[in-house]
Amino acid sequence: MEVKMEYNYLLEDCNIYIEIFKILIAIIGIYIVVQKMQKSTAIKQSEYFKELYYKVFEDDDLKRIFLDIDYGNITDARTNRETEEKIDKLLAQYNVICYFYDKGLISESEIRLFNYRFKRVYQSEVIKAYLKFLTEFYKKNNTNLSPFEHFVKYSKDN
Repeated sequence: MEVKMEYNYLLEDCNIYIEIFKILIAIIGIYIVVQKMQKSTAIKQSEYFKELYYKVFEDDDLKRIFLDIDYGNITDARTNRETEEKIDKLLAQYNVICYFYDKGLISESEIRLFNYRFKRVYQSEVIKAYLKFLTEFYKKNNTNLSPFEHFVKYSKDN
């Protein structure tokens, strides 16, 4: 009878160790899944950032209008419809990037890749006048919006 009780205690001890082992395996499995999910998320974010980056630096309209602003070749953003549309496209793209930065989806080191372009565009007298015009236009039309607010905020702060 003593041997049987001792055997039962050993069996219970083994069962406890087996349960602990199962829990450890489950924890390790969960850890591996979380790591893979984080890596997958990081890969998706970097792919999206790469798309944003190439859009700014490779899109022909954005490149041309930036260079025109940078070199002072534009005297008025509203000279013609095509110029205004390209400036709107550029500012909208910059606004999206700054929005993602505000939401923590783009890191400080990533947004710094755009800083030169942001500064040159924001400091342009033509763009300042255009943003002023848009702000007044928005107010006149009773909207509660600010034109390209994320880009403007980031540019003011940096």
